Amino acid sequence: MSNFIDRFSALLESKHFYLVFFGFSIVVFSPFFLHGYTILASTDSLYNHYPNLLYGYRALHDGNFGLWNPYLFAGVDFTNVFHHHMLHPIHWILLLFPEKYIFHVLTLILFFEHALVGVISFKIFRLYHKDVWAAIFLTIVVQLGGFMWCAITTFIAVHMMFASVASMYIILSFDQRRKITNFVLLSFFFAYILLIGHVGYIMAFGIPIIIVFLIKSWPNILSRPWTGITPIIIGSAIFGLCIALPRLQAVLSALLFEGAMFSQEEWLPSLANMGYFSLTGFVPEALGIYLTDAITIAGILGLGAVHTQFH
Repeated sequence: MSNFIDRFSALLESKHFYLVFFGFSIVVFSPFFLHGYTILASTDSLYNHYPNLLYGYRALHDGNFGLWNPYLFAGVDFTNVFHHHMLHPIHWILLLFPEKYIFHVLTLILFFEHALVGVISFKIFRLYHKDVWAAIFLTIVVQLGGFMWCAITTFIAVHMMFASVASMYIILSFDQRRKITNFVLLSFFFAYILLIGHVGYIMAFGIPIIIVFLIKSWPNILSRPWTGITPIIIGSAIFGLCIALPRLQAVLSALLFEGAMFSQEEWLPSLANMGYFSLTGFVPEALGIYLTDAITIAGILGLGAVHTQFH
């Protein structure tokens, strides 16, 4: 018995233990591996994300970026639409495969990102928890908890969850790498997040990174901000922003100046839903699993609450 316990303890400390988190993802994505079902999750993907992804895929195969979409209304400038997903390089992988397989490949990309969220989260918790079981428990909460399930309902959130967790790990383990390596990795993941183009999601997944940065750099950020981690983080954020700037500039121009996305009547009342957004962000099932579970509360809070609860 003691020999078994020793071997199991050695496995927990082994580098191969990270495969356990891939195992969790295999269970979550088992319909894909067992039956070939692709991830769908919500009607947002069915009626919005996937048609736009398919349009961008066909446009790139025809030799253009699909910057004008003739299928929406009488034609739409697609540069300022943050759901033009083929403008994100991660989706260029789909171009290597026939059209009938692109959603299978997308599901496989999400599987790897989901698994890596577990692996990286475990590495983060091991930085601060000597008890391996505590780290395992916390990792399961992150990888299989309600927030991650909510993220899967909109596939771009899985991309951003992966990049956000990876960014936080790089910051927290900053001293384990050369500064130039940290700069390159952080620039990559910051650009990975910003190129999504969805301003709300960028804020949601970017704020935890900012908090981790402030905790890691405190109090040196006040006394000597030009030394240590601070200039590397700020420099990589600026570099990542420069990479994503053409994408963000078009989206922000439409949101803030053209008035094509929101009227004042729609935009201002939506601010009242921020508390609801925050609550369901931390615990998506807080007010019910289905829309009807919270329809009374959602009705009081407005359409934004209804949309969030729908996810």
